[in-house]
Parts: sequence; C-alpha cells; structure tokens
Amino acid sequence: MTPRLHQIASKFEPRMRDSLLAAFKEIGDLHTAAQVEEALRFGGVEAVMDLVRDKTRPIISSHLVDDIDDAVTEGGRASLAILPEGAVTDPNFRFSILNPRTAAFVQRYEMNLIQQISSETLAAIRQAVATDIVTGRNPISTARDFRPNIGLTTRQETAVRNYRLALEEGDGAALRRGLRDKRFDRTVSRYLNANEKIPQEKIERMVGRYREKSIKYRSEVIARTESLRAVSVGNAEAMDQLVEEGAVDPNVRKFWSPALDNRVRNAHRRIPEMNPAGVKLNEQFQTPLGPLRYPRDPMGTAANTIQCRCAVLYRMKED
Repeated sequence: MTPRLHQIASKFEPRMRDSLLAAFKEIGDLHTAAQVEEALRFGGVEAVMDLVRDKTRPIISSHLVDDIDDAVTEGGRASLAILPEGAVTDPNFRFSILNPRTAAFVQRYEMNLIQQISSETLAAIRQAVATDIVTGRNPISTARDFRPNIGLTTRQETAVRNYRLALEEGDGAALRRGLRDKRFDRTVSRYLNANEKIPQEKIERMVGRYREKSIKYRSEVIARTESLRAVSVGNAEAMDQLVEEGAVDPNVRKFWSPALDNRVRNAHRRIPEMNPAGVKLNEQFQTPLGPLRYPRDPMGTAANTIQCRCAVLYRMKED
C-alpha cells in the first residue's frame, strides 16, 4: 500500500476501533443485570440470547458502516495519484461509491463483515452463559458478567474464564497472561508467595481489566484489518470504474508487492513469481491460497487476507 493510502487507513483505524467498542457497550446497555438474571432463571440460555440476538447485528452496523463507507470513498478518490503519469485518459473521471456495481460490492462486504463480528460475539455470549449453567455458577454472577463479556470471542471468553480460575486456585500461570494488567502482578505474587487465597473482590478487579483489554485487543485487530481492507476496496473499485468508463490506458498493469519483512505470508512471497507480467486492472492475481483481486480482498479467504500488509503497484505494460 502506498504511503498515501496507508495514511488514510491509519486515520480510520482508531475510528473503527472506537465504533466497535461503542457498539459492544450499546449492546450491553440494552438490559440490566436484573433482567438478565430473570431471563436466565425462567428461560435458560435461549431466553438470555433472545435479549440480544436480534439487536446485535443492527447495532454493530449502525456504528461501523459509515466508517467503512468513508474509508472506501477516500481510498478510491486518492487512488488516481498512484497510477503512472498519463494513465488516466479522461481528466473528468471521478470515483463514486454510488456507482451501482461498487455500491453492491461494498454492501456485500459490509454485510459479511458485520455478520461475522455479530456471530462471533453472540457465540461467546452463549458459551459464557451455558458454561456457567453447567458448572453451577450463581445466576447473579452470570448476570453481573453478562454486560462486560459482550465483545469477546469464544476463544477470549475461555481465556478470561481460565484466568479467573488461575487466580482463584493460586496458579502462577496467571502471571504469564499477555493481556493481564501488569499493575496487579505484585499483588498476585504476594498472595502466591504467602500461599494465601486472593480475595474475591481483587480477583473481580483483575478479571475485569483482563476482559476489558481482551475486548479492546479484538477491536483493534478488526479495525487494523478492516481500515486497510476498506481503503484497498476503494482503490480497487476506482480502478474498476476507470476500466468500466474507458478512462484508463489499457496498458496499465497491477503488480503484487509483498510486505518487506519476516511477517509476510510465504504464500504472498510467491505471488509476484506466479504473476510475473502483472494482471489487468480488473483481473485477479493467482495465489497459492486462491485468487485475489488485491491484498485484503473481502472475497478472499481469511487465511489469505487477515492482517495482510502487502500492496499493489501500477505500471505500464511496456515498462
């Protein structure tokens, strides 16, 4: 990604993170702990899920869609400057997110993303409540944790639960958790060294901070990936609109440029050799993990796109 497009993505990353955090908070604010407890006592897991099932997706959408639309728009408008000199043959061309084909693609991308975030969030809520029931946890405690748990993935919910268990059992593994609040380390060490149980109120504070950091971490990972992806979508859609309107020299080719560090996927290192002459602006790159129109293509698999930092370069065919 060129410096200009990366700068746009960097601007939207914190916005998307904050939008996700606000969405998770709004979902949690829908019901009080007393309402959750009542649903749990009289209807079990499904009654609790009914409190949030139909509201999670529209709330996340209401917070995130505008950020994605804005990032796509800015990415598309900035894309003309990264083409070779003279590549744009119509000086009146303007990128528009309202282009019917672009609008349909962006809507599909947004729907898939929001569905994925919603499904993962609801799955973690279900797991937390169901596990509490199986283990015989007090419904009051389950209801108390219901709101702050919203935003975790199932994997993170398990990690939070295991962290709590380690603290309750005096297990030193609690001090090796990457997302723990290290300000509590001296307190934990003192109780462990004295072979004493950590008071429950202290455990609740530590678990609360661990949970908060986990949700923030998830939001940051999503925002980092999707801010880059949205700008890439805008860039690619601008190129497709140029081709669609006959406003670009047909000799322009796009070339895959892997990130130049040891974190790049081995599969992505091979893409340039698989596409040595580049590809047309509206064609796909061949990759070891399936075809991609560009890095972070929403239609690609997660294994081929998540946290990808590769870029596309544009050159004239004869170059």
